[in-house]
Amino acid sequence: MKKLTVRLPEALAAEIEMESQKRGVSKSEIVRERLQGEYSNKLPPQLADIADLIGSIDDDLPTDLSARTKHYLRVLGYGRKRRGPIGISDAEPKRTSTDHHSVYDEQ
Repeated sequence: MKKLTVRLPEALAAEIEMESQKRGVSKSEIVRERLQGEYSNKLPPQLADIADLIGSIDDDLPTDLSARTKHYLRVLGYGRKRRGPIGISDAEPKRTSTDHHSVYDEQ
């Protein structure tokens, strides 16, 4: 093999050094893999488990969903107070919580 000297930013050199130690291979091997694209084509371990799900969402979702999350939540009504059987009331309670529990204790 032919020798080549390359100057790298500190952050990239540190990243290559850490990966080299983690995988137990030389820094030269890491650089060769990255240049040849062997390593960049592999999914990171975090994504490998869900690789079959990537891209499986229906296409009817907006393309900018991640960038405009708050907008779409507002449009769909999330975060609004709901009307219905569950809610906060200004009315006086019919009985206290201790009275409520004592009703069940008597049975």
